[in-house]
Amino acid sequence: MFQLPKMNQEFRKAYKEASKKESHIKILEKLIQNQPTQNATILAYKGAVAALRGNYSFLPTVKLAHFWEANSFFEKALASEPENLEAIFLRFTVECGVPSLMSYALHLQEDKKKIIKLLPTSSLDEDFKKAIAQYLIDSGKCTSSEKKELEKFL
Repeated sequence: MFQLPKMNQEFRKAYKEASKKESHIKILEKLIQNQPTQNATILAYKGAVAALRGNYSFLPTVKLAHFWEANSFFEKALASEPENLEAIFLRFTVECGVPSLMSYALHLQEDKKKIIKLLPTSSLDEDFKKAIAQYLIDSGKCTSSEKKELEKFL
């Protein structure tokens, strides 16, 4: 039986490892491979996989193709669940990694504000909420008042 909360912990761990080491992308791909694609969180992780593939690609055209594939998954995920904090956060992490010269950080400000708004009432586990807050603080994308708001979760 599919248990999303337990699976999300595995997805989070695999995503974190894949963001550091290319060979771990396959682990994340296997985890999401047979999951229901109508689930916004699963769609967001599929987007994260596409973004990671692009990140590890050499050719700029391949990188860009993977970015747009990832964007498509995030758009579908957030169209079905616009307040899915995990999906919003994943898109934020992907767009944080896009070089600012490319101007493809399409949703950074909007996502940051939504994350800060949704975090206090989210049903996500406390450790993950703490990780989200820490990531936003470390991203360099927050104002000092936003950092103070996020520090409440640390």
